[in-house]
Amino acid sequence: FLHLVWAGIWRKKGRAILTLLSIVNAFLIFGLLQGLSTGIDNVARESNAAVMMTFSRVSQIEPLPMGHAAQIRNVPGVRAVTPMVIFTSTYRTPTQYVPAIAVNVEEYLTVYPNVKLSPGARQAMLQTRNGALVGERLAKNYGWKVGDTVPLRAMFWTNRESGGAWPVKIVGTMKRGPAMLVNYEYVDEGRTQAKGTTSFFLLKTSDPKAAPRIGAAVDKLFANSPYETRSITPRQMVQSQIKQIGDIALVINAIVGAIFFALLFSV
Repeated sequence: FLHLVWAGIWRKKGRAILTLLSIVNAFLIFGLLQGLSTGIDNVARESNAAVMMTFSRVSQIEPLPMGHAAQIRNVPGVRAVTPMVIFTSTYRTPTQYVPAIAVNVEEYLTVYPNVKLSPGARQAMLQTRNGALVGERLAKNYGWKVGDTVPLRAMFWTNRESGGAWPVKIVGTMKRGPAMLVNYEYVDEGRTQAKGTTSFFLLKTSDPKAAPRIGAAVDKLFANSPYETRSITPRQMVQSQIKQIGDIALVINAIVGAIFFALLFSV
């Protein structure tokens, strides 16, 4: 019986080959989409519950005044606060992206103590106004070494001294950290607009279980002010993004189901 089925399948070799390729593609698509879903789930599950992100209540791209930082720092349960300015840049060509963030380095490393720095990097960063800490992978990709001065072109910020160019000096490398960190003061002093503001604040709380309560206390501080806030955990941030693009699991099943349904009628 099986040999008859096999013979029937290969009676039209062209159609058989195309059908087999379609089946392989279906499984590849399923694997890729399932990997995407799993990756998002892992980010949400493994994010530090003691960390909070404070955005403008109006929009996540609306800047907040740096004056908020001192008030947030005085909220019981807040251990550290750093501004986070999106400093996405390019290197030599427009396609060589550098996803940098401008921060208060001391506060950032308190929020994320697991970021491993190369020897002497922490002190060098504090002493170098235009210093930069670079992820090991990014440094390897572009051939950067500690001591190099790298000309970046910020996508959102104009440098009042040199136009679009922002030279940064690599003072150390990072493991388990972002692609690049630069000093907030360097960016804020040099940019021509939005001075004294931040894209959002990153907070470290003393107790993960109390983080929602602490976040609510932060938001209460600025209620009915011109710059109201919304504080959420990174996990909530990821879940919010998932809701914006829909139910990924449902999308995966629908796509793969449609592929196999089409295959049934192609045989």
